Amino acid sequence: MDAKTKTELEELLYGELRPGKPEPNPEEVFLKSFPRFRGEAEKKAEDIDPRSGFLLSRMDGRKTVSEIMVVSGMGRREAIQRFGDLFSRGLVDFGDDNLRASVFLDNYGRVLSETEKEEIRLTWLRMAKEDPLDRLGLKPGSRDAEIRQAYWELSRKFHPDRYTGIELGEYRALILEINSRITEAYQEIKSPRAKPGPALKTQSPAGSAGEKGKESAAEELFAEAQKALKSGNLKAAFSQSKLALSINPRNPKYRELFLRIEAHLNISNPRTKA
Repeated sequence: MDAKTKTELEELLYGELRPGKPEPNPEEVFLKSFPRFRGEAEKKAEDIDPRSGFLLSRMDGRKTVSEIMVVSGMGRREAIQRFGDLFSRGLVDFGDDNLRASVFLDNYGRVLSETEKEEIRLTWLRMAKEDPLDRLGLKPGSRDAEIRQAYWELSRKFHPDRYTGIELGEYRALILEINSRITEAYQEIKSPRAKPGPALKTQSPAGSAGEKGKESAAEELFAEAQKALKSGNLKAAFSQSKLALSINPRNPKYRELFLRIEAHLNISNPRTKA
């Protein structure tokens, strides 16, 4: 896929991100699309296995991916992976949704590369800075157009929906925190009372949207940490609980969970440090 086409697909998929504007979930959009079998590709379908063949037999342009998946009895992951294989072989057409489906299916089941992991880690560390301009990679005196551009580019790049279908592991927690801090920084800068320096945080009315975003991210991290602890994945549980606590250090349930996981780690590995 060339750079121009990729940019067009990203614009189609994500559009312009503005504060408070809900973004479509690529997976849900894909499940609502209407696939149809490309009749001219009939010869290519001769060597497919029976389960994929069943999916093809139900494609008529009137049933959604979700409806076909239900009657097939397949799990979501298997069905989507088979749709991806059929699409890559030129057997399926999604009509007006072809470009959107292509972006989604390219990601599905993919794992993060080491380069992507490093970029996420470094961005997460940058988001810990107090100055919102620093978080957006801007300098004092940046114009409104530059601020908007930096915000939109970062929001597109680290929006959770962009990673739909990718195996994120513990990096999911970092992406949620990055996304929350990007929005918070933009709202602080846009505040007419916002000023550089330590006073910015207390004077900024980033208020309801920023605080709700942080609270929501912390709650999701807390829930993920509980799941990871229950499944025995102590490393992921520790990382996620620590992030939740860093967002809201006064929350007693976050602290209790973090200390409990830390205790588990110390028991299983006496050398582990917080």
